[in-house]
Amino acid sequence: MDRSKEAPASWADWLNEGLTEALLQMKLTEPTPIQQELIPVLLTGGDAVGRSTTGSGKTLAYLLPALQRLDPEQMKQVQVVILTPSRELAVQVHEVVKRLLQLQAVELNSVLLVGGADIKRQLEQLRTHPQLVVGTPGRVLECINLRKLSMHHVRLLVVDEVDQVLSSGSADDVRQLIKKALRDCQLTFVSATVSAEARAFAESVMKNPIFVEVAQIAGNTAGLVHISLLIKEQNRIDTIRMLLRNDRVKSALIFVNHSNQVSFVAGELHDRGFAVDGIHGESSKLNRTQAMKRFRDGESQVLVCTDLAARGLDFPFLSHVIHYGVPLDADQYLHRAGRVGRIGQTGTCKSVVLITPKELSALSRIEKETAIQFERQSIENGRLVSGVAKASANSGKKPPERPKAGARRKY
Repeated sequence: MDRSKEAPASWADWLNEGLTEALLQMKLTEPTPIQQELIPVLLTGGDAVGRSTTGSGKTLAYLLPALQRLDPEQMKQVQVVILTPSRELAVQVHEVVKRLLQLQAVELNSVLLVGGADIKRQLEQLRTHPQLVVGTPGRVLECINLRKLSMHHVRLLVVDEVDQVLSSGSADDVRQLIKKALRDCQLTFVSATVSAEARAFAESVMKNPIFVEVAQIAGNTAGLVHISLLIKEQNRIDTIRMLLRNDRVKSALIFVNHSNQVSFVAGELHDRGFAVDGIHGESSKLNRTQAMKRFRDGESQVLVCTDLAARGLDFPFLSHVIHYGVPLDADQYLHRAGRVGRIGQTGTCKSVVLITPKELSALSRIEKETAIQFERQSIENGRLVSGVAKASANSGKKPPERPKAGARRKY
């Protein structure tokens, strides 16, 4: 579906004065393509699935209609529930909600319900009669089963990053939550990628869903350069060190494919003098929260992570995404690379895949499926050069001797 030619020119054509003014204070002067197409659909009350590349503004595309459609006669009831696959994304979405409410100066309230946090405190917050809840499926369902949260007045249920919610095994939780909401509750799913499983799930729980898809390829994002860097297997760490030093990187995400690689990569970079943190799904909730805060606040230069940080999270000052190994598939690459080159970001950003000769075919599949043309680079005499013919120059040297390991953080 394509409504871009019919789309209004300004926020005021859809939204009330309070929301419009709040957006202008946030320096958001015009809607993005996904917002132009999805907002009018959601304001009609129909079920919808929205797909657009990461960083394209999907969060506001569903939040603005949600706030616009709150019923003033039901202000002591939860009317909107937003589900996310991770506590980190839930926290980020909730921050956007709070900012919009604060800028509007309205008497509306929201509550964050996520696993790993003190449930007693969250139950206390539910006593404030929020109109909007953001949370993870398991914790939201837990609060309902404890009879501390009612879905009887929920008019809109949103599942953000629906692909990951389903792949994490939360489909049954989402089905239960839908059944507990109003019979005519509006359902909205959004994601950068909509798998066959997600499409089938939507069709099984929605009423005549409208699929809103914005054909925007991540490779065409302004200011984002996709690079494949040919290396020898044993030189991955020192190649990352060189990239960080040469580009004078202030903020970089390094994605690994396996959780047991997080501690190794973070520790090796720490030994080389970088301020680094690491997180993965098995990290404690406290460690994850603290690591994310340090990274956002600029205390850590590098965050080593699994795909825990690949979905929906926004890092305003991030300039580099480095893939320690080739992503497992095209969707994984798009989600990871989408952490940079986001809406409103300025300057050149890089997504760099470290690749060995035996992994070239895997990268070719990603290129074919995403229509991204990677810039081929290799290393010669400690410098990046275009092309791959001289990549072997990186293999004849011993890596520099590392200093003795100091105290390392636990990842």
